[in-house]
Amino acid sequence: MEPALLATLPAELICAILSSLASADDLLSMILASKQIYESFKSTRKSILLAVAQNSLGAHILADGLITVRYLKKRSDDSVFTTRRHPTPLDQNILKDRNDTSTSLRLPLTEWILFFQYQRVVEDFVHDYASRQLVKYGGPPLSTTELYRLRRAFYRYDTFQTINLLTMDMRGSERNMVVWPALLTEYATSPWEVEEVMCVHQYVIERLEEVLDQVETEYIESVVASTQATASLGGDPDETRWHSKGVATSSRDHPSHFYETDIEHDEDARSFFWTSEKRYQILNTEYLSTFGLRFLRRLFHLTDKRTRRAIVAENSGLLACTLADALLPSVNPFKQEKQDLEEGKPLDFEGDAPDKRNLGWLWANQYLPTPYYASPCDFDFRSWGYVFWDRPRLEYLNVIKEPCPRVDRNRSPQKRDRGREKSVEEKLREMNIIEERTDFQFY
Repeated sequence: MEPALLATLPAELICAILSSLASADDLLSMILASKQIYESFKSTRKSILLAVAQNSLGAHILADGLITVRYLKKRSDDSVFTTRRHPTPLDQNILKDRNDTSTSLRLPLTEWILFFQYQRVVEDFVHDYASRQLVKYGGPPLSTTELYRLRRAFYRYDTFQTINLLTMDMRGSERNMVVWPALLTEYATSPWEVEEVMCVHQYVIERLEEVLDQVETEYIESVVASTQATASLGGDPDETRWHSKGVATSSRDHPSHFYETDIEHDEDARSFFWTSEKRYQILNTEYLSTFGLRFLRRLFHLTDKRTRRAIVAENSGLLACTLADALLPSVNPFKQEKQDLEEGKPLDFEGDAPDKRNLGWLWANQYLPTPYYASPCDFDFRSWGYVFWDRPRLEYLNVIKEPCPRVDRNRSPQKRDRGREKSVEEKLREMNIIEERTDFQFY
């Protein structure tokens, strides 16, 4: 309906029409088009915002999104960084309110604005994830069920990572190993929903590795270009070699504008790509994943080299934290599914629906008498998002016609072993740009 025609209707009818809109963008265009529409909106704005949010996401995903937004507000509060090992009573109240519609109606307008802004962030990630998978594997467009699962997974993933971050102290001296299993028990209702979150985590780690690879490539190119520029000005190549610390040995004409500011004074920044074992880079990606989807979207979309390096440097001081190799829960709260699997009872597929058993998960587990967190679906299956896809796509991929193969966990041929790759230090040494230092090591 045209805004001019809508403005002539009674206020009650205007509110009913606004409540039926499918997106926040449609609502915004309507209320900005006419003062009469805006005045009608103001009278019942919270109920209209709730209705529009439910129309665009659905009631269940709306609950997940509102919980995520309430946790996002805690990220900017330094007082929440403590050594506590369990969610605070406020955290538990947030979880209890997830299905309470009256709680949503009590939200202030600022939180609703943050919610709709964050909804765009999640939609960007859903589109990026889906487009990467469709380009890689092909198949029909996303179905409603697949979109529902992807949105649910990204909202929950950011909530879990926020809690994960808030339960570490500022020195990063310890990591809360209780939050994930406890929260998943409280928050997720089925094991395939847990696998959805783990698939998102693997996607985020792979995207972070792409960024770090780009930073590493740009660093090597910058070192080579600076060394060549020094030599072209008459410098002695033997006097302009770089120590392993990233500092030129020559006192004249050495390129100090980048190395001294970004590398020399911050050893943690070099650990992104410098050490031979690259062990720190694995920890860095795990820790950066806790910074939230808004930070990650900004990092993934950066095209300016110096800005990308600045983000790495700004957060490098917090990277000396002890992290686990994976974010897998250590307990299995879904006792009935586990018992049925251990007894060899196959679980039935009841059709593609968000609240039904996931066919991809059933295919991967019904032939194996193991709990879900110990299944072989650790890397290969998560790499193509096996729990997100409905039956038509799984049939298109030809993966459910045969029983799920047994895969040795963490030894997938597709899994990248960064520890075996050459570091920047080794590459520059082979290029005779840095010289050997036997007394240098990372701690």
